Amino acid sequence: MIAATLSISAARDRVWDAIVIGAGPAGSVASIGIARLGRRVLLVDRSEFPRHKLCGACLNGDAVAGIRELGLGTQLDQLGGVSLNELQLRSGKRELTLPLPGGVAVTRRRLDAMLVEAAIDAGAAYLPGTNLQVQPPDDAGHVRRLTTTCRDDPAVLCSKSVILATGLAADRRAGDPALAVVPKSGSRIGAGTSAPRFPDEYVAGTIHMAVGRFGYVGLTRTDGDQLNIAAALDHGAVRDSSPAAVCERILADAGFPVSREMLSGDWRGTVGLTRRRRMTASQRLFVVGDAAGYVEPFTGEGMAWAVRGGRAVAPFVKRAVEAWHPDLIAHWSRAAERLVTRRQRCCRTFARVLRYPVLVRGLLRMVAAMPSLGLAVIHRINQEDRNELLDNRTRHGSTA
Repeated sequence: MIAATLSISAARDRVWDAIVIGAGPAGSVASIGIARLGRRVLLVDRSEFPRHKLCGACLNGDAVAGIRELGLGTQLDQLGGVSLNELQLRSGKRELTLPLPGGVAVTRRRLDAMLVEAAIDAGAAYLPGTNLQVQPPDDAGHVRRLTTTCRDDPAVLCSKSVILATGLAADRRAGDPALAVVPKSGSRIGAGTSAPRFPDEYVAGTIHMAVGRFGYVGLTRTDGDQLNIAAALDHGAVRDSSPAAVCERILADAGFPVSREMLSGDWRGTVGLTRRRRMTASQRLFVVGDAAGYVEPFTGEGMAWAVRGGRAVAPFVKRAVEAWHPDLIAHWSRAAERLVTRRQRCCRTFARVLRYPVLVRGLLRMVAAMPSLGLAVIHRINQEDRNELLDNRTRHGSTA
């Protein structure tokens, strides 16, 4: 376990420049950037790290580039992830294979721990095993107050800014009704497991994806020779059966091999994947990562959104600490729109298409005849976003 760097009593005895709630990729990356700007930052999570987490095992080229831009390329390489080279998509009897540029598959347990340790090395304080609730802003507006949810030892913490990076859950910890989460009606739920034993057809370096009537399933080899299985499934199908049974049917219908062992592990689920937050900022508070809004991902885009948002928020926090101004709410909202929300529209389109297997098979037939179409899509969600991210990030920092 990564040890806390201070106690809760020590944390409440000072006024922080920033408190980051959530030590996933978005929160840890934000903490690294804020600490490197010389600000006093506290990274808090309700879990202990390393932790077991199944989603987000695939990093696309954009996510990998963002981590390397943080100067963490060596640490990323040392995790022993598997380089991703291609996407194999199947639906019915149709199959299409496309190259993937620059992606990596790595377990979240190791990736998240590496990023938390990098935040500590950058100078952030770290407090795991702690639940915080953001209180409504007060009239003075000089700080945001946060309270622990521990009844035996309640505490109040104060910070000049708060970064909410609490992930997908529709939490009530934002302290502002304007920041409420709005799930999309009919959104598919996430489900995942990992398998140490699986058919040889699932080769390293390939994202295998099966599309069926009740959702789609992605399978990827990660470090430690594990098979990561992640799916977006119709809620009704899972309710009437089980994630394992629904995934087995989707895989079999797409012609992928299924063994009893590969689907017999511990399955974990999520709330509805497609959701948005009414606002991504309020007084002295910024929302990043999945907590800001999410759509069904395709080939590792979710991790790219987390890294991009975490990196971009640091200069906004710096300005908030130096001299808070209400205009920062609109500035961050526009930045989040340009950095993440617009990029999510591409995946939102894919998610709609994937609900219609007949349409998917028609598109596979079309792309097989014109491979440049598929290559353009892959380039759009990997390489091109990386370059635009760098340019936009510079502009956001100067306009905050």
